[in-house]
Amino acid sequence: MATRQSFRNDALKRLNIKVQGICTSAVSVTVAFGVTAIFTAASAGTMLHGHLEEMAIKQPAMNEQKLRVSSLPNSFPYSFTGVWRCETTVVDSGVSSILPGQKSISEISFKHSPDGRTVASWAQPGWTEAEASQVSFSVEKARVDRTNYYWADGVKGAWAARSRDDFTRVSDNQMISKSYIDQYIDGQYIGRYRTTSVLYRISDADGMCKNLQESK
Repeated sequence: MATRQSFRNDALKRLNIKVQGICTSAVSVTVAFGVTAIFTAASAGTMLHGHLEEMAIKQPAMNEQKLRVSSLPNSFPYSFTGVWRCETTVVDSGVSSILPGQKSISEISFKHSPDGRTVASWAQPGWTEAEASQVSFSVEKARVDRTNYYWADGVKGAWAARSRDDFTRVSDNQMISKSYIDQYIDGQYIGRYRTTSVLYRISDADGMCKNLQESK
């Protein structure tokens, strides 16, 4: 015959079984959540790692692009190579002997030097280039700073000019150049004038540079 104590013991046993079941379920849920969290974090890490790898693949391509459009130091772009006829118009002048609207024709020959650079020589009657320093910004744009002396007959005093020319290649056979020229006589600065030039690619046979070299 069951006593009150035995009923109490049976009730406690049933309560312990339920508590253990609840704890076991909670542990299962916790473990499952932990596994899910780890899987999610691993997936996110894999995606991030893949994204970084993708960026790492693209970056050299960008560097290669920069190297491809950049030229050697003190060099014009490789794409300038050839002979160009230059039609120049004075657009503004602070020199009394040079008037706006005045036009002139010259020629520029871009060629490769033994060290791989692209350099230029000007054929402009009466002027002799003393020094030049050029820099390329892209395959289309470049700048050159030049010092020139004028030795034409009948000129009084020693004429010199320091110029900066900004070139932009607008097509395979045409360039635009905007320049300013500081003029000196006997070492004294007398003023500045500005020009705009249109350059057209011509054949070597038509160039003045070759004719001048052959006449020497």
